[in-house]
Amino acid sequence: MRCSMRYLEMMETGAVNERDDGPSPEQVLQALESAGHLLADVIGVIEVGENDWPVWRHLRRAALTESPAAFGSTLAQWSGAGDTERRWRARLTSVALNLVLTMDGEPVGLVSATAPGADGHVELISL
Repeated sequence: MRCSMRYLEMMETGAVNERDDGPSPEQVLQALESAGHLLADVIGVIEVGENDWPVWRHLRRAALTESPAAFGSTLAQWSGAGDTERRWRARLTSVALNLVLTMDGEPVGLVSATAPGADGHVELISL
């Protein structure tokens, strides 16, 4: 995972300072720019919908395989009878924001978040 390794390198060199809730987007962008990168050159972000279920399925199943303890669901729950086009489409329509991250044009990660609550806060539910 190149993104994760690059972030860890920035943390080790002090280019990014971690707060209790993680670095701010401004800190990450500043660290990338100071390393000679523009964020747009490093990571692509694509908002996806139900018609993008095949790429979401691929990334989600890879994430569940790679880091099973990081998720509330399991690969087994999204396999066999649970691995249907209808279910993947439903997942993408039931969550307010679904993003696919790309590097060099290839999908490498995913992010999901809720719609803002009454207090204006958004909950990150998948990363």
